[in-house]
Amino acid sequence: MRTALAFFVLALSLMLIWGCEETITEILTVEKSELNPPLGLRTITGDGQVTLRWYASNYEEDFGGYLIYQATGDYLGVAPEELPTAFVAVETLEVFGSSPPTVHTILGLTNGTTYSFALTSIDDNLTKESYPSNIVADTPRPYGTAKIYQQEADSLSGFDFSAEITVPYNDADCDIFLDVYTIGDNLHFSLTSPDQANSSLRTTVIQDMGYTDSFDDIDISPITGWDPDYSVDVLNMEGHTFALKTEDTNYIRLRILDTGGSHPQQWVQFEYGYQTVPGDPNFKVMP
Repeated sequence: MRTALAFFVLALSLMLIWGCEETITEILTVEKSELNPPLGLRTITGDGQVTLRWYASNYEEDFGGYLIYQATGDYLGVAPEELPTAFVAVETLEVFGSSPPTVHTILGLTNGTTYSFALTSIDDNLTKESYPSNIVADTPRPYGTAKIYQQEADSLSGFDFSAEITVPYNDADCDIFLDVYTIGDNLHFSLTSPDQANSSLRTTVIQDMGYTDSFDDIDISPITGWDPDYSVDVLNMEGHTFALKTEDTNYIRLRILDTGGSHPQQWVQFEYGYQTVPGDPNFKVMP
């Protein structure tokens, strides 16, 4: 059964949202024949936040909304009959009209900390609660945009993802730098691993994941298939998403926004998500 703390949070949140006058001491967990749990819960990783998405499964007249449960740590699992005691009800979502909500963003989370989430359905009389959905786990990570310049610009040519700052291409903390050069009549803007400029510097592997319509289209980094040259050409590659892995085994999703400029101030602008948990290739959790 749910913890006493979960019941208290449920009672308080429902009274605030729906204006209930009576104190709720217990809510009964009912079978699927009475109230279906939400289906296919999944997440999209954000900067200090996690967005939950799911599929509605209740269209009964007495369907009232959802409870969102949260716990710190990885409790990844599928359709448990009851939640571990670490889960606490943190938010209540009310149904408005005939279309129940199927997306919600949890704010105020700490980057680098793993959280687990689950949903239950509740009726509008506040007496019934479904079994929980599948449990999902996610780790918020920094998101940002950056612009780096060709190697001659020195202090602006590289990027340190852990500190989220531009650095010289030969800096000890550089994870990637922009190398601009020509071969014959062909101009190249290459995102390159620092150790290609100096063997004593950090090594970053990289590969092109292809064109994407949005930053969130790629959900997980590959763990093999890295470019053998430790470098990828990004000129006129706007919309392409790249996967990177630093020497510290932190995975990065990087999407090209624009390239431009003229010598010696040619540049590339990109958006990125930096996974602060070493060895974790997930950019977002899928169902």
